[in-house]
Amino acid sequence: MTKNRGARNAELLPRRLVQLFARNGYTRGPSFARVDEGHQFYKKGWEVRLVLRDRTELDEARRLLERAGLRPGKVFQKHQSWIQPVYGRTAVERFNQVRKLPHDERLKGGVQRRLVSLKVPLRKR
Repeated sequence: MTKNRGARNAELLPRRLVQLFARNGYTRGPSFARVDEGHQFYKKGWEVRLVLRDRTELDEARRLLERAGLRPGKVFQKHQSWIQPVYGRTAVERFNQVRKLPHDERLKGGVQRRLVSLKVPLRKR
């Protein structure tokens, strides 16, 4: 029964949001081995991080997250990228379903885009 609910939640995520996450997003969760240290020492919770290239993608991702019923966290910059966190266990469960989608629905195109941006033709193997 939980598999159906998870698949349904993945379908509720907009396609473009799925593409952004599949490109280079990741999830973080608590380490249950460290929970015994107590709240003052170990505070990590459930988190999804979307790694975005520019402010345009950031604005688009925030709009799509709100449309999907998720609350985006405070944005921060890391090197040349913008990181958009989304907190909560339900957000992590919904985005983890993306990993189980067929490859053509995730559309990882980072390598192809980098080669085009460098103006290097893609060689056939």
